[in-house]
Amino acid sequence: MRPCFYYPIRISETGQGRKAERKAVVEQNMRTLGTVVDLSGGGCALQTLNPFDKGKLVMIEFDIDKKAAIRAFGKVMHIHRQRGRGGVMHVMFTRVTRQYLNRISEFVYDFSRPTTIGQVRQQQDRTIPGRGDIRPLSR
Repeated sequence: MRPCFYYPIRISETGQGRKAERKAVVEQNMRTLGTVVDLSGGGCALQTLNPFDKGKLVMIEFDIDKKAAIRAFGKVMHIHRQRGRGGVMHVMFTRVTRQYLNRISEFVYDFSRPTTIGQVRQQQDRTIPGRGDIRPLSR
């Protein structure tokens, strides 16, 4: 449960025919407050009073640690409306930098870059099934 801001994205088209150029424009003046209620590397679910329609493009900014806010772009895939409380928007990420994706994975999977050999072994024990049960033979 993390507070977030989300913004609609408008596609502007300049030119005509084959030379037409499409550009995504973030509507900064239409910022809306929400809450990230579910998060994964592929997307998130946002609780909000004003959910966007299915298919709408959005930019989401949220914080998961004391560092700078994470910014991700996505598409609304599904809306679960709740009477009197807006609803939950399920957003699939379409564009996230590798740095932000690593921070999301670190938060979601409780995985961080080890700094010592002991920490490397501890992470291996947690991630490889049965690895923590192996003990050296005593003679």
